[in-house]
Amino acid sequence: MREIPYLHRRGELPPSLLSLPLLARLNEPGRDEILRHAALLECEADDAIVREGEPSDDFYILLKGALRVRKSNQDIASIRSPGETFGEMGLLRNEPRSATVTAAEPSFVLKIGAEFRDSFDTLAGARASALVLRFIAESLAERLETTSQRLADRESASPVYRI
Repeated sequence: MREIPYLHRRGELPPSLLSLPLLARLNEPGRDEILRHAALLECEADDAIVREGEPSDDFYILLKGALRVRKSNQDIASIRSPGETFGEMGLLRNEPRSATVTAAEPSFVLKIGAEFRDSFDTLAGARASALVLRFIAESLAERLETTSQRLADRESASPVYRI
């Protein structure tokens, strides 16, 4: 995996990045603030981006490719759509990673460094962080709803034995 610093020029954003849901929600100063702390990850198949149990503080946005999410050596999800995020819990809670994310194929990922969290104290950072945190909350709520539905489907499909 190769990490390339993202050299962002204030007010300039390639259309491919502007099409990402998180960045599209931010105003120009907000995008500038988040991208000031960004790097591009160029991943080959099987490159580990984050590992379960390691310290966490960065979060990530898939730009291109496909990623595999594993917990306790079992595949639990995939990330395939540009704009999908992961590592949000690290940004919010600063706890060890709950899963390993690897590239399933050659992929590009935007890494938002932990320094972004530290910028919450500035006015531009506060506005950007509010929108970013709302986006993260909505994403996590969607994942929780999907997971809850899967669990409910699994429970209803399981035979019940009564003694």
